[in-house]
Amino acid sequence: MVSREHRVTLKRIELNKKLVGNRLRARLSRTGGPSLSLKIFKGLTYNTSGGLSGSKTKKGLTVGFGRGGLRLRGRWRLSKSLNLNLSKRSGFSLSWRNSIGSINLSRPQYSSAKVFGMQFRGKKAQSIQGYFLLFSMALFAAKVTLLGVYYAAVFMVMAAKLALLGAHHLFSFAKLGGASFAVGTEWLVLKSLRKLQKRSSSGAGKKSLQKKGVRKSNAKILR
Repeated sequence: MVSREHRVTLKRIELNKKLVGNRLRARLSRTGGPSLSLKIFKGLTYNTSGGLSGSKTKKGLTVGFGRGGLRLRGRWRLSKSLNLNLSKRSGFSLSWRNSIGSINLSRPQYSSAKVFGMQFRGKKAQSIQGYFLLFSMALFAAKVTLLGVYYAAVFMVMAAKLALLGAHHLFSFAKLGGASFAVGTEWLVLKSLRKLQKRSSSGAGKKSLQKKGVRKSNAKILR
């Protein structure tokens, strides 16, 4: 349906116009001709073509009468898009609502679709909903693929950053270890040199003492 006032469908052309507030309404259709409807009070309406009709809705269940028969229908929302429907003719059914209408999962021939302002029902709506479902699945698969590629790229970038950070730390540790080894080697060399100096100085002192002793002994002998 295009609008509430002027409804144009693939098989139906009608004019629905309010005359006096919300109580009196005039309707002109291709198949039903002209008619007037008067809203007596909430839930009770008199129509020139259908007579008196009324309905009462509570918690999704609607019970009413009109055109000489009983009306029974219900609709309960199970989730954001999934509905449970009740009809006097077909009983209970499940329907899934989407952006172009609703597809009846239990009885697909009772689906509806609205494309470019044109309302489709029955088998045509079933075919349109099938194509739309395939298109939605392909779009979802493309989105999942793109997300997978994106997160894989992010993971690879993070792995490369971690590898570079690890290499940097390893190089820093190796450099620090090399410097420590060089300092330790230099300290050992200096320590060895100091020991050698001490040994050489102690050896020279002993030699000088020995020389002094020999001189004293020679002097005594000469005396």
